[in-house]
Amino acid sequence: MAARLALAVLSLGIALAVDTAVDLGIEDWRGLYGTVAFAFVATALYGVALPRVRRRTRFAAINVATDIGVVSALVHFSGSADSVFAFLYVVIAVYGALLFSRWQTKWQKERERKKEEKRKEEEKRAGAAS
Repeated sequence: MAARLALAVLSLGIALAVDTAVDLGIEDWRGLYGTVAFAFVATALYGVALPRVRRRTRFAAINVATDIGVVSALVHFSGSADSVFAFLYVVIAVYGALLFSRWQTKWQKERERKKEEKRKEEEKRAGAAS
């Protein structure tokens, strides 16, 4: 959640800088600040939902997909190809990779632990049957 909140705050800061440096039309202005507002609302909703989440990997994937959507909207409303928000795609890719590699490692350790428990239980049964 910290990375998501940091993305929202960074987006707001850049949006304010873009707004002062570039003359945005009313539609782009609304879209830009509407997207930033959506990012903050999504962060709050995800924070409330996090303690109830059972499938954390799926939840993380939804978070990363939402972040990609937010960055795409920010890029669109702030100048498309010339947008200063384009670098945020790299930020999302990095924290997504770190997040999923950490959870993948946890998942693998849990799976190995269960296999080991099952193997020991089978050995115990085989020893008791002899």
